[in-house]
Amino acid sequence: MTPVIWIIIAAVCAVIALLAGYFIGNKAGGSGPDRSAEIAAQKKEHDDFRGDVREHFQQTAAIMSRMAEDYRDMQEHMAHGAERLADMDREKLTGSASTDSVGHDKQAAAKKPEASPNQLGSTMDAKVNGGKPSETPSRQPSDAAVKAAPKK
Repeated sequence: MTPVIWIIIAAVCAVIALLAGYFIGNKAGGSGPDRSAEIAAQKKEHDDFRGDVREHFQQTAAIMSRMAEDYRDMQEHMAHGAERLADMDREKLTGSASTDSVGHDKQAAAKKPEASPNQLGSTMDAKVNGGKPSETPSRQPSDAAVKAAPKK
């Protein structure tokens, strides 16, 4: 037998095997279980997830926009307040620098009796605590008390 005949016989056997496999496969179970319901459920789940992601980013964008507006409002508030308060402080500084007020302050200081270091510490504590003396007295004297104490 020639090699051409062997090739023809092999090709015919391959075609017969493919046809037999196709027919046996169709009779045994068809094309397999129907997975269209599972695919549809996964597609719906994926679409829901994409909707959640879209909603999340839309909400994030809205929050960021509000935050930028609030920041802008805060900056304007601080700028206006700084301008208003800086002008007020300049007036106070220039008004208290006059010679009359300086002389008056020196006279008031001369009349005022000197406080003990403990009194100065409690006064400083009262200023720090919003005008109220501290509930737990400090064991260390305040800076003002140290400065006012006589040097040994």
